[in-house]
Amino acid sequence: MKLPPSVRNRIYNHLLVVPALICVRQNHTIYHAEKQAYLHAEHRELLPGIAYALAQLTVDGYKFRFARFRSTNVNILQVSMKVHAEAKAAMYSANDFEILCPSMEFSPPPNFKVPLFPRGYQRLLHKLNIRIRAFYPLQWLLSGGYAELKDAYRGLETLTLVFEMETAQKGFGKRARRNEGEAWVPYVQRLRDLLAVELYGRVGVSKLVPIWINFRVLFDGDRYDDALEIGHDGFEAANISSERAEEDALRVGIKFGLAEAFELFKK
Repeated sequence: MKLPPSVRNRIYNHLLVVPALICVRQNHTIYHAEKQAYLHAEHRELLPGIAYALAQLTVDGYKFRFARFRSTNVNILQVSMKVHAEAKAAMYSANDFEILCPSMEFSPPPNFKVPLFPRGYQRLLHKLNIRIRAFYPLQWLLSGGYAELKDAYRGLETLTLVFEMETAQKGFGKRARRNEGEAWVPYVQRLRDLLAVELYGRVGVSKLVPIWINFRVLFDGDRYDDALEIGHDGFEAANISSERAEEDALRVGIKFGLAEAFELFKK
């Protein structure tokens, strides 16, 4: 405790912050007859607390325990009450947590009013992530449901929507990829219209997205801690000098293009 706070925080980050998504799942009651669950739906409800929390490094990768990271050591939390308070704040504010998308497809659907984290901990979270493979589950969230999320997580600074894709050669990836010779600005505008149709059902919507909601595109095998830190000008230079395969080049264009197109919806 004689070390400066900035040095102590570096130690906490080294021991308790991981370069991965920490996937947390809500406690809930279980089906009484699992074999009949798909034929005869039984009542099930959410319960306070976390059923499990596992880390995931890459899209479609394995989930594993937090302690599997070489640098992590949660014993720092047991040193003293003061160290516990400081380390706990660093752990929950600096890590990226993933929660389920509020979709009616889940049984029961996610409910932000049912506390996921212990009392006093939920407000410590600064960064949340929601992963999707389709856009329609986001319609409720982006049409105003984000206010409930913000109310449940009072310390929330950033919500990142992670759109996970398999390939740029088919489905939405094929429609979203940049055409040969297509200029960047018209390409981003086209992607904005494409997103408007997927999210709101039509082009030219007036609904706006809060500035604290971000959008990322990742493909199978991509790491969650990879960040898009350069703009489309940097992409142009990288694309010209690169000798990567066509699929890789298309993926880079989609990642930057959709992220920039999403920015056009923000307040």
